[in-house]
Amino acid sequence: MYQQPFTIFREKIPFVEYIWRIFLFLRRPYVETQEEIETGNMRFALYDIFLSVSLFAVIASLMSIAIYDLKASDLFSIFWDQALVYIVFGFKAYLSVVFFFCILWIFLLFEKKPNKIEVCFLASLHFARWMALFLFLFFPLIVLDLHFILHLGISMQQFVQQHLLLAYVIIGIFAILYWCLCHRPLRMYLFLSRPTWFSSLLIIAITVGSVAVHKALPTIPVNLINREKVLELFQKTEQFKKLSPEKKAVFNKKVLQTIQ
Repeated sequence: MYQQPFTIFREKIPFVEYIWRIFLFLRRPYVETQEEIETGNMRFALYDIFLSVSLFAVIASLMSIAIYDLKASDLFSIFWDQALVYIVFGFKAYLSVVFFFCILWIFLLFEKKPNKIEVCFLASLHFARWMALFLFLFFPLIVLDLHFILHLGISMQQFVQQHLLLAYVIIGIFAILYWCLCHRPLRMYLFLSRPTWFSSLLIIAITVGSVAVHKALPTIPVNLINREKVLELFQKTEQFKKLSPEKKAVFNKKVLQTIQ
């Protein structure tokens, strides 16, 4: 009785439900079976990519108002342009899932596995869960990159060079998460009968390949972004006005690179 209101709160509010699914994914990452997916969390994988993009688009827009001293009247413009930036990443995440399915299907043609389409579908949904979590963790780095230039006058690359130990720690955390949440569950599900070293290389090739291959394709949402408007909004801030001409040029270039 006492838990029911909180259960409804968790289940009905999308972002709260999404955070809860992230917690469950971190606690027990595995590829669900055909029977489990009917009631499990993996069925929300594609939806979670959308929620990850939406959540951070809202947060980043509000942070732009608070941190960069922008006017509240610019909120819609900020939200629209920044949302498009994050939609680009979401679009690429969905493309990666599609390419993961296709590349895995090609690999499985050489495997004696029944129901290859079903196997590819379930494995792709698990990969989608990982992509949603990766976006959730990667988006703050984009905001920090712009923050470093405006407030510290240095780029993320310069910050990393000055704090190599912290950079290695962050890279190590991402590597551990990838291995535990994405690589190992997929290897156990797809290539358990293969030697560990061989199956590990296969999973790395499939996951990295699915993320890299879409770079050769045009990203349609980018064409909708008003880059000049984004720059204009940031150039109005006091932090930007205090930068030297050289650092202003670096910041302008970084903003344009972020929304490529």
